[in-house]
Amino acid sequence: MGNSDEIIAQIEELLLLLTKDNYDSKIQEGYLILLKLRNLGLDREVVYQTLYKYYNTLADNLNSNFIADILDFVDGWCSPQYFIWSDR
Repeated sequence: MGNSDEIIAQIEELLLLLTKDNYDSKIQEGYLILLKLRNLGLDREVVYQTLYKYYNTLADNLNSNFIADILDFVDGWCSPQYFIWSDR
């Protein structure tokens, strides 16, 4: 399984359990997955492009909103304490 497949597999697991009631906790879990990916040495652009391609396949608003929020962490469109990749 390649890096892209691993990213999607981990995120898909979160989406399977995603509800309006647990959205915030799943966002935190998604953030932790991104931290792990960064710590494994994955490039920010690879993670971003992989998630963005996946985002474009989603029809469900809750799931697409979730991926959009996760993409914000990757791209740095978040509070400074949530910045993950220092190259941004």
